[in-house]
Order: sequence, then structure tokens, then C-alpha cells
Amino acid sequence: MKTDCSRTNAAKSVGLKPVGAIWLILILGVLWTGMGGCANKSYPDPPLTIVENSVPKTVQVAAEGGWVPCPGECLKLAKPGWQQREIQGFSPEDYWMPYPYTDKGGESWQAFSQRHIGHIIRSYPDKAAQDVGICPICKGTGWVRKDDPNAKK
Repeated sequence: MKTDCSRTNAAKSVGLKPVGAIWLILILGVLWTGMGGCANKSYPDPPLTIVENSVPKTVQVAAEGGWVPCPGECLKLAKPGWQQREIQGFSPEDYWMPYPYTDKGGESWQAFSQRHIGHIIRSYPDKAAQDVGICPICKGTGWVRKDDPNAKK
């Protein structure tokens, strides 16, 4: 016996008339779209490393991918002040954000590399800055999608 796999027979097998099946498919499609289905934009991941050894290029690539800097108080590449320095024990390609402070020994600074992007750094006038954890808004990436409600904060 030959099996007919047409949509009409599939609809009859579940007790739907062809018109009812079409409405069901349309309703499910609308629900799927509203729940984040196919209609949502697809974003590539934001850059988590320095692109082409350039902080401005990295910010540009993120923006082209639909990402904006996190509005939270975390360390992000869009913050001015990044410096490429050679620090013993680290890659010469690392970028650093210095946090100056003055203690009993005089003026000094504590720096955090691009590996701390998306972390909240507490700066103090009289002691070294501290990494106090991952940003709850961007989850440690330093970026949010431009259509994310958090991007407007």
C-alpha cells in the first residue's frame, strides 16, 4: 500500500481540516517569532580579544556586529586610556588600563589587561585598584547588543 504524505492527510490524521491546519501553522509561527524564533536578529559574538592589534578597530568590529559597550561600571575597550606596555611575565601584545593611586610610598599605579574586560574594577585614591568580579549586565564580555534594554541605561 502506498503512503500519501501530503499535508491534507497529515492534518486529517490529527483531526484537523486543511483550513484549520493552516491557521494552526500560522498561529504557531507567530508564537515562535514572539518567543525569539527566526525573526530575531542573529548577532555574531562580540570580540573578546583585540582585533588587528587595535583597540579602535575592535570597537568598530563590535559596532558593525550590533554590539555596544556595556553601560555598567565594568572595564570595557571603549573606555579611553588603554596602553600597550611590556610588563614582565605578560605578552607584549597586551593592552593595559592603568589606575593611578598614591600610598605611603608615593605615586603608583595598578593596571588591568584586556583579559579583565567585563570585570568591575574598583579604583581608590590611596590604594591599588581591585577587580571585584564580573559585571552582571554584560556577563563579563564588556558588550551588550544594541537592541538590548540594558544598552539604554
